[in-house]
Amino acid sequence: MFLRHRTSRHERGRRRGASVAEMALVLPVVLLLLFGTIDFTQVVYAYTTVSEAARVGARYAMTHGSLSTSPVGPTANDSTVQSEVVNNAYALQSSNLTVTSSWGQGSNQAGCPVTVSATYACPLTIGKFIGINTVDVTGSTTMLITH
Repeated sequence: MFLRHRTSRHERGRRRGASVAEMALVLPVVLLLLFGTIDFTQVVYAYTTVSEAARVGARYAMTHGSLSTSPVGPTANDSTVQSEVVNNAYALQSSNLTVTSSWGQGSNQAGCPVTVSATYACPLTIGKFIGINTVDVTGSTTMLITH
């Protein structure tokens, strides 16, 4: 035989009220964790993208030394290298991206090093509530000029 536990309207109303109170306590914590995870993911994506874009810029400079048909450098912060880095920083705001390039020994001869660095100011969602609007992520690569 089945025994049914009967609840009064008053008891059911109290249970609903308890559920609402529990939700009010738990929901902000869950949302904080969710948006914090999204911010963390954006920073990791920005870091890997900036590092790869700096590597592509250094590779471009490495293969366009003084013996190339279209050489770049050796003046610091070459605009061609910069545009190569910006074009490879997919889904990032180019206005938040800073690119620097420098040639070791002031030369773009074969065997000389070239360094390309990129810094991105990654905007945050949750960080704004605690006064941190952006996080700077940096990628840097040094390669030897091949020709």
